[in-house]
Amino acid sequence: MKITLARHSGFCMGVRNALIRIVRELNSSREELYIYGPLIHNPQTIDVLNDRGLRTVTTIDDLAGKAVAIRTHGIPNDERLILRKCASRVINLTCPRVAKVQSIIKKHSSKRAHTVITGDRDHAEVKSLVSYAHHGATVISDIEETDSLPVADSYLVISQTTFDRDLFLAIAGRISESIDDFTVFATICDSTRLRQEDVVRGIFDGNDTLIVVGGKNSANTRRLAQIGRDRNILTFHIETEHELSIDDFRNAKNVLVTAGTSTPGWIINNVLDRLYTIDLGTRNLFLRSLIRFFEFAVRSNLISSAAAFFMTLTTLAYSGIPIDYTLPLISFLYIFSMYSINNLFEKKLLKFSNPFKYEIYRKYGSPLMALSIASMAASVLLAYHYNYATASLVAGACLLGIVYSSAPVKKLIRLLPFASLKSLYSSKTVTAFGWSIITVLVPM
Repeated sequence: MKITLARHSGFCMGVRNALIRIVRELNSSREELYIYGPLIHNPQTIDVLNDRGLRTVTTIDDLAGKAVAIRTHGIPNDERLILRKCASRVINLTCPRVAKVQSIIKKHSSKRAHTVITGDRDHAEVKSLVSYAHHGATVISDIEETDSLPVADSYLVISQTTFDRDLFLAIAGRISESIDDFTVFATICDSTRLRQEDVVRGIFDGNDTLIVVGGKNSANTRRLAQIGRDRNILTFHIETEHELSIDDFRNAKNVLVTAGTSTPGWIINNVLDRLYTIDLGTRNLFLRSLIRFFEFAVRSNLISSAAAFFMTLTTLAYSGIPIDYTLPLISFLYIFSMYSINNLFEKKLLKFSNPFKYEIYRKYGSPLMALSIASMAASVLLAYHYNYATASLVAGACLLGIVYSSAPVKKLIRLLPFASLKSLYSSKTVTAFGWSIITVLVPM
């Protein structure tokens, strides 16, 4: 079974920027952060953000004096004005492309143009767009609805940014046949258009199965799935890899995987892992066992530990220090213990981001914790073989590694008023510092 990932899949620019900003706010802000409506249409990502402290609310009644973020889809203008007055701080995460459409509608409404919006009436973005059409708006989602447009001096024709491109062009074409004074703006964003084109091209190239990954409430994701169904190929719209079974792919030869603009990379990777596992089930026993062993070695941190071992050997070789395998062994034991302990602390997040590793720690958590503690103790004892200073350095690195992902430290960091310290804690710098200590500083 050939598995192909579409060229354009996963987060679009607007979603990516919004997530980066909201995570930075969560890391640096001392105040509780609220968002009015779901930030994006992906429940798994929302769950992760909620675990990190983001509070999602569906009404603006209780947001007085609160720090509030505006969702990527935008909100109705009257609600935006209310938030400006009552919230202590407003973080506008509206997608720039949606904001541009809002400004287009506002400009043409001031010229008494009636706004025609192609899209889903109940979608949050469409509701926000309608609020800027001060001279009236009509939302249509089907070409037949163009016959019921109200009489107006002029018309503005725009689209929900995640609408079907071909349908938008067809609707605009039908309007042009009966109306003279109208202006059309192609407001479907490139991310949506390119994903739709990828699916059409993939079907044309011979893919017989389509997997669309993303929220069931995501408009752009649903449309990707609809393209597959309209072209009569086997189509699955899923939110997680758990919705796929081996029976679904008995006759599949070429599988195309794509994802909506709100789907994070880790979910896409989990789906790909699941597909490779399904495909692996058809291979011979030796190959399956070999791949499974290598995958286990990677996910259980043995490969990372081996990398630390050889990095320390390289440090010794380039420093002219006589080769002593005790120091590389210290690095191996330290990296294994620190990664394993922190993975156990972060097991809840692994359930989403790395299901295979999560299963390892769910099944073997207690033995792995015992082995990690033993490895950590062994690394300190081996360091003591050299001198007290080396043992103290390794012991200090172990202590820092243990507390790094612990709940009390996370709570303390969140309460600190220093934004730069919070950013440092959330970055990869601390991990790199630990590697530098154990593979470079200790051997020297």
